[in-house]
Amino acid sequence: MKKHTIILFLIMLFVLIISACSAITKPYAVVIGMAKEDVLKFKNYELLVIDAEYFSKADIEELKSNGNKRISTYLNIGSIEKFRDNYEIFKHLALSKYENWDEEEWVDVTDESWQEYIYEKGKELCDKGVDAFFIDNADVYYQYPEEEIYRSIIDMLNKLYGLGKDIYINGADVFVKKMIEEDRSKDLIRGVNQESVYTTIDFRHDKFEVNSEEKQRISGRIFNKSKKIRIGCILT
Repeated sequence: MKKHTIILFLIMLFVLIISACSAITKPYAVVIGMAKEDVLKFKNYELLVIDAEYFSKADIEELKSNGNKRISTYLNIGSIEKFRDNYEIFKHLALSKYENWDEEEWVDVTDESWQEYIYEKGKELCDKGVDAFFIDNADVYYQYPEEEIYRSIIDMLNKLYGLGKDIYINGADVFVKKMIEEDRSKDLIRGVNQESVYTTIDFRHDKFEVNSEEKQRISGRIFNKSKKIRIGCILT
């Protein structure tokens, strides 16, 4: 009888430990492009990055009820994508093809109609209940290192910042370094996400490859000289 009680106690303890571990908050995950039904299964993330264009307000409420503290939405400010509804509207602003991504083209961010679109899209996503923006393709400044391009990106970020949401930048090391030098990142950017730290894509053979340890160190410390912004990385 005493043995059975001990076994039952150990089973209950194991269940409690598993339950406690499952409730531990994980730092963050980027799940852009994942099927919505799979994304809705994610639980207990401090920051979960989704493409909120494909989620409803109810979906985002469900994600938060799953213990995900903050939801950040993908927002592409530097290129247009053929699969999105805005492509036909803005394709005349295309600057050039986006290398290795056939469905994408760099866009002229200096155009006022594009800037207004980004702001309105930001408001639309905010209405769904997101907590932050995950800004992609500010690298357009790397492709076209012109002062007007840089200022236009800053203007868009300022307007989005006015919506009261945190801003995270994906990559764009040339743009972000210029911001750091001009002391503009202090207020505008909450963090930077760096891709391809641990692995990289071999586009010629359509496969992932593991980066060398040296390249991992170089990629991982791109922004470490600045203590004004938080650094993260996508493990892909």
